[in-house]
Order: sequence, then structure tokens, then C-alpha cells
Amino acid sequence: MADKGIMNAFKSLYETEKQSDFVIACGGHEFKVHKLVLLTQSSVLYEMASNERFKECQSARLELCDDDLECVTAMIRYIYLHNYEVPKEREKGRLSFHMRMASIADKYNIDPKSSQTR
Repeated sequence: MADKGIMNAFKSLYETEKQSDFVIACGGHEFKVHKLVLLTQSSVLYEMASNERFKECQSARLELCDDDLECVTAMIRYIYLHNYEVPKEREKGRLSFHMRMASIADKYNIDPKSSQTR
């Protein structure tokens, strides 16, 4: 797992959105994120946020229209905190939620091996 100081810094950024420089949007929600954090956690998201060839880089905004809001919310949490929570209303379908999370992690090249779920 990452250095505790770095994890505390990521937690602070996650909680306050200070100095965010990119937006990930899904299902009417906007997540203000940091390219530097994306760089360390997802090569796919970072490339879209930082490569001038992509319209997402030029607009500083990525619309995730094909993804589930619950999973995107959990993914953003995981990128910053290295854990995610299964939504309470999904407790009975816990395994299904974890499978959807594995799929989104694969899609955006997020390494789930250090995941700590609750």
C-alpha cells in the first residue's frame, strides 16, 4: 500500500476537492478530480485528461455515459482512498456489485489488487 503521508494527502484532496483540475461526470453528478491522482491510479483516465488529442483534455471534462453512477462513485473513492463501499441498497447483491467494480477497474486500467472493500 502507498505511503501513509501520500494516502492522507489523497484523502484530503478527495474530501475537499481543492485544486481539482478535471471533472468526471456521470448520471447528472460531477466529480472534481486531480490529474496527478489519476496519473497514479489509472493510465486510461489520465491519458484522457492530459493528452491534447482527446476532447476530454481540451474541455477538462469526461462524461461517463455508459457507466453506472454507483460504480463510478465507488471508483472515484477507490482512486483516492484505495477502498470503496458497497451501497447499502446493494448489500444483497454484494457479489454482483464487486463484479461490476472489477469490470470498471479493468475498463479504466485501475489495479484492484490492493482494494479494501467495506
